Amino acid sequence: MSFRPEPEHQRRRSGGTCCSPGSRKTPARRAAYDSPGRKSGRGFRKELHLADSEARSIQKEYPRFVLPVAIDDLRTADYNVYVQQLNCIRSQNWSSGLRELLKRLQRDKVPRFSEFNPATVSSWWRQFRSAKAGIARKPDTYLSNWFPIEKLPEKACWHTVESMTAQSPALDFDAPFQFVQRGETVLTFANAAEVHAGIRPDLQIVSTDTVDTESLLRAQPIARGSGEINPRHLLLDLLRASWENWIETRGLGVYQLANRRRCAFFKPAAGLDALRASFAGVDGQQSWRGLVGTFSRRSMKTPGETTKHYWHFALQAKPRFWPKVVFHISAHVLFTDNGETIWESKRRLHSARRRQCKSWYNDEWRDRLLAAMAHLAEGTSTIKVPLTETKTMHVSVSPLLFESRITCQPLSKILEEPEEIEDDDDIDDDSDALDEEAF
Repeated sequence: MSFRPEPEHQRRRSGGTCCSPGSRKTPARRAAYDSPGRKSGRGFRKELHLADSEARSIQKEYPRFVLPVAIDDLRTADYNVYVQQLNCIRSQNWSSGLRELLKRLQRDKVPRFSEFNPATVSSWWRQFRSAKAGIARKPDTYLSNWFPIEKLPEKACWHTVESMTAQSPALDFDAPFQFVQRGETVLTFANAAEVHAGIRPDLQIVSTDTVDTESLLRAQPIARGSGEINPRHLLLDLLRASWENWIETRGLGVYQLANRRRCAFFKPAAGLDALRASFAGVDGQQSWRGLVGTFSRRSMKTPGETTKHYWHFALQAKPRFWPKVVFHISAHVLFTDNGETIWESKRRLHSARRRQCKSWYNDEWRDRLLAAMAHLAEGTSTIKVPLTETKTMHVSVSPLLFESRITCQPLSKILEEPEEIEDDDDIDDDSDALDEEAF
């Protein structure tokens, strides 16, 4: 946010405030609220209050003095009261949000620092660090988070079903086979006999078309029933639903994300506060990583006491058909107080995730992902996801590898000073972490 453009504010880190040129006497500048995760900090609220007061005094000359920028999935209802009535720049990432913010500033003819330009930044960066630092001209192999689907049934079936009553011909979700349905059309790997045995007595199969699964991967939209359907999209839905229904049977919890997709989070082992999983590391040696752990925090409500909380590693699977048939596995981290129930507050989850995972580097995220997949495979090289009572989908626990013509040699990790987190009862009832386990 930029509303009191004084020199000391021009060097604030992102997530707090940033500034455009000007002064209290020449307030032709804009305030960009760019960090919903920190909007409840005491100092930040004071700045917002000052910005609101300044905006009201110059409303006629500068109606858009405060520019809120939403860069995550925070709900509008959770915005700070000072910015709820303002037109917000909606964005899901920093780059698009910054681009739109700069467009607004340019449209409002906000003056720029003439001494700051691309050439200046480029010159500074070359002096600070060579563009070739950490780059070696030799091939290297990189792991992805794309896990190949090694085996699918050779045939899939289009079934047309109808109801012998006035009810909708919807199949029951607890059918003994995986399926997706659009109106009267059902796509599944189960044949007519398997479907007939698993549906309600008032439903009947009108027709069945058997197709090669491989052809569905390249199929174009087709006319089906009274409309048009896209076989590729239905197959994607079928694979995703099969994974989600299966992983829920493995004892994992299910959490709905902001995009209405679901992720599955690991729970502590029976009688323990943690869950550790063994896996083969990138060097081929057996190793382990924590998938569930605990951390303790001093309570603000009861001085001298500590409270225990759990962090949970979680997976979200999205099937993809290009460049190969894979599951794109995304990692998430969630938090509970009892090892079972995820916190309801999105703000509290966001704040805890920033605080708890800020020291996790790429190798830790990579190893946890490999450990999670190995844990699901139960010591085998593939995860077998049931599609029908007799057919399964095989997913490899080894991700796709990518070959690069150059090698990036990581520079020394810079240990940053712990970020000061301001006390705020709205975000968390406890203070900074005291102890962390099972990492």
